[in-house]
Amino acid sequence: MRNSKYAVLCVTMMAAPFINEAQATSGRTNASGCHNSRTAGYHCHGTQRSSNYPSFNAPRQPSITRSVPSRLPTIMAPSVGRSPATHSMSSSASAVGVSDLFSEISRHSNISITKITGMGASSGTSLLGVLVNKSANDIKVSVNLSEPLFFHNWGDGQNMVATQVLLRNGSYMSSGSESFIVIPGGGSVDVVFMAYCADFEKDNPSPLDKFGVSTVPEKLRDISRSIAAYEKLHLGENLTAAAQVALWLSQGVSAEDIRSRFSFTPLDHQHALAIIGFAGR
Repeated sequence: MRNSKYAVLCVTMMAAPFINEAQATSGRTNASGCHNSRTAGYHCHGTQRSSNYPSFNAPRQPSITRSVPSRLPTIMAPSVGRSPATHSMSSSASAVGVSDLFSEISRHSNISITKITGMGASSGTSLLGVLVNKSANDIKVSVNLSEPLFFHNWGDGQNMVATQVLLRNGSYMSSGSESFIVIPGGGSVDVVFMAYCADFEKDNPSPLDKFGVSTVPEKLRDISRSIAAYEKLHLGENLTAAAQVALWLSQGVSAEDIRSRFSFTPLDHQHALAIIGFAGR
């Protein structure tokens, strides 16, 4: 097999933390894009609207109905029967050629992202997509996006900031010094993005929502990079709630207001403040 030279590190699906979606209340939508409102009653979102954000790819894609949990579980070593058998390779050889997804999309135009949809959750593994390799060569893309991506919503749902990308089943490859996924030359892979709601007042992205890809707005750039860097430093820890809280706190939303719509612990709050303090480093 072509990819047999890579050592695969799979994300073990931990039942308890993984099933707990980081869902918000009071105006947030369910996985079908619907919710109750005091003024409009039970209704659904997902209508298309225009956007002023510059796109890297066409935003309108077929909708899907699938939704998966929002929190990334603890990353663990492969278990027997959990990951495909592979041959390991040296760290020095396997780390060569791993690039950032943003660079491959915007600078080299080797990769495009298609079929981007929400999953009903506000945070964590909350966006699905397909990475298409337009070149003839395999491309290794880092799991951690040193330059986060901004997914602007063409419906009524939230705009999203993505900081990590994994294969759809939650797996990735590792050389020991770098974690990455491989997009085969001329092929495509289904992926899931670790992403966070950029707008506190808007509904969660649903499977009906469509997205375009662009650079992160300047006002969110420092905190987005900080979240990505902090996640890489603490790879394996569940920072979903902390990263989401940090993104909203950095925009002036109070912890009390966030807590009224989004559940987080005192430890999440501590991590969120650490992420904010990490900005600009």
